Amino acid sequence: MQATNIMQRKIGAEEADDGFLFVEKAWLPKLPSPGTPFQLTVGKSTLKTKIVESGPCQCRQPEHVHYRIPLPLMNPVEGQTATLRVVKDGKVVLDYAS
Repeated sequence: MQATNIMQRKIGAEEADDGFLFVEKAWLPKLPSPGTPFQLTVGKSTLKTKIVESGPCQCRQPEHVHYRIPLPLMNPVEGQTATLRVVKDGKVVLDYAS
């Protein structure tokens, strides 16, 4: 069974091309609120970022929004598994695995 502070997803083509990580709506209560800046640790680097909303989306009905974490200069790779871990004091760690 997966720990409740760990969230995983495979990086898709859009995420890799545009440099972001989708955040599933079920994860939102575990992460800082959309628009609230937080520190994201990726390997030895720390990035100040925030969860942002996409514009209206109609990929399926009803119209809705997606949430994402921008990852400038982090170069996510399609097919890798991204693991977000929420650790003490609201710190968030992102790891990649092939």
